[in-house]
Amino acid sequence: MNKVSAYMLVKDEAWFIKHALGSVLACVDDVLIVDFASVDGTKDIAEEYARCYSHVRVEHAVQEGPRHSAAWLEGHYRRYCVDKLEHDWVFVIDGDEYYDGHPDLLRTFNKPLSLPTINIGPGGTLITKVGETPWYPDLHVRLYDRRTHWWSEVKHGGVTSATGTELGSQTDATLWHYHALGKEPRRTATLTNPQAFNLVPLSRRIPVSECDL
Repeated sequence: MNKVSAYMLVKDEAWFIKHALGSVLACVDDVLIVDFASVDGTKDIAEEYARCYSHVRVEHAVQEGPRHSAAWLEGHYRRYCVDKLEHDWVFVIDGDEYYDGHPDLLRTFNKPLSLPTINIGPGGTLITKVGETPWYPDLHVRLYDRRTHWWSEVKHGGVTSATGTELGSQTDATLWHYHALGKEPRRTATLTNPQAFNLVPLSRRIPVSECDL
């Protein structure tokens, strides 16, 4: 099996970060959370997880410009994270995403892995049509070897290699993306919305964390 490190860029993700972390804690060997001056309690939750789990670490960074704006240097921040990871195999997950795949998949997959993202819209609706969101269809490499691949310079780009932009192999694993559900009022948006919660398969619903938060 490969040793796998995961990293997570977060900014005001208190409403969801526990679910995001719970989906990967048992699937990887190292988790780095980089918080961009959150004001909603995200930092406290992340640091509590770091106290509870020896393989979770937290760092703090200063965000240059609004996220996803022209000033948002996404490639820079992502490469910053990758350089600080303990292992060469890297898994990318954000603070508003939920990994839905076999717990052993990330450690046993020996080539770049692309995961389709299932986007959850306002009110817990499932976004499946072109035009409903700029992120659909959304298929990007989320698992890769940093010795041969890296995050591109392109704003909101993706994983690339010496031969160009990479589209990895696929499995039945997916990512559930709750960004749209978490728009204002973000601090009150949770998975208590039955319609949104029911979209997560029964076998992969939120695990009970050992961390008493």
